[in-house]
Amino acid sequence: MDGKPLMVRSIQRIAVAWCALSEPNLFLWLEDALARGILSPVLFVCARSGSVTLVVDAGSELERSDEFRQEWNDVFGVAEDPYWWNVSFECFDRDRFQVEIMPVITDEYVRNINHHWKLGIRSYEPAVLVSPEYVRPDYFIP
Repeated sequence: MDGKPLMVRSIQRIAVAWCALSEPNLFLWLEDALARGILSPVLFVCARSGSVTLVVDAGSELERSDEFRQEWNDVFGVAEDPYWWNVSFECFDRDRFQVEIMPVITDEYVRNINHHWKLGIRSYEPAVLVSPEYVRPDYFIP
């Protein structure tokens, strides 16, 4: 949750609000954040109309640091840049909120997504699509 190595294999689920007016660069920004090591407490991301809202895990120590917030501002540019995006942070399960740029996104909306998708860090178990005993040997063409 705080950008530190874990002792077990884990995976992080992040929800992304996407609509017709969403910013296509969002995934490039998320990749940059991953490389910077600041993606770990993020549970939900919404980008639209020059603004980005990040919903972060309330239990994160990283979320409380000024360096964390500055790094996110650097991902989206600097205030003097005409393409700079305004970044706002909301805490999941700490405060009630409603995202200004997408009013449908409220703390209840994110809670429902979390209920179905189990956002955040959890134990990773590789998916098995087909059990080997059900695969016919002649199925594969040499």
